[in-house]
Amino acid sequence: MWSLISPHATPLRRRQDRLAVWSLVVAGILLVGAFDYATGVEIRVFPLYFFPLAVAARRFGIRSAIAAAVLVAGTWMTMLYLNGVRYSSAWIWGINFLTQGSAFVLFAVLIASLQRRLQREHELSRTDPLTGLTNSRAFLERGPKMLAASHQRGEPITLAFIDLDHFKQVNDRDGHEAGDRLLETVGTLLRDTLGPHGEVARLGGDEFAVLLPNIDETTALALLESMRHTLTTEPGIRAAGVTASIGAVTHHPAGPDLAVMMKRADQLMYQVKAEGRNAVQAARIEDLAAS
Repeated sequence: MWSLISPHATPLRRRQDRLAVWSLVVAGILLVGAFDYATGVEIRVFPLYFFPLAVAARRFGIRSAIAAAVLVAGTWMTMLYLNGVRYSSAWIWGINFLTQGSAFVLFAVLIASLQRRLQREHELSRTDPLTGLTNSRAFLERGPKMLAASHQRGEPITLAFIDLDHFKQVNDRDGHEAGDRLLETVGTLLRDTLGPHGEVARLGGDEFAVLLPNIDETTALALLESMRHTLTTEPGIRAAGVTASIGAVTHHPAGPDLAVMMKRADQLMYQVKAEGRNAVQAARIEDLAAS
């Protein structure tokens, strides 16, 4: 996408990046202004102001884009004055500022609105429409980036596979609408319990996955056991007779291969199912590879 700042950055890093981009925008406007002054009034270079204005509109949204448009209009008018332009009446300056400024504002608003719509479409294409969780496409895109970041920091990372037990019986017995409502409830519980710790995704059907940065297998086991207990004691889920089988693997430190982690976690999850379901198994991926 067009965003110049990572959505996964820390608040301090986002503020720093925002300030850096704003500095770039202002510098761009002043640079165009200097070029405008150097070329004089006979050469029309004001369309160049649209370039830094587009950066502001695409990155910061409508309000900031309007502020940038006002700065552009003021810079343009200042360069005209410094180049010796004079009008028969002082109020003409105000009229020209409003008319040309309106063009800059309109451009900025259109670009900001387009960016917001494209961002919304991007988010929808990576969001599971039923649960509101990340979908498998986005999980496979973001997962390697999260692994690489954890690997660079030398931190562990845990990947868990969560599969609902007896979910097919709900669809067969109560219908698909009841099954969808159950999945919505499960999605909400997963987002509330595990979402603050990492990335939660619905991979499809009744299968979910979660990536937990800087979480070792001991902490992951506690988190997942707590989540499993919450899930199985929720009245609607308990009444449906649904439980969860969970397999989780941890890299110490994070490894670079998401596919390997997913395969190992899937194997552990099926081992849980084979041993009676409704439980959590967590292990270091190095131990699994050695066994």
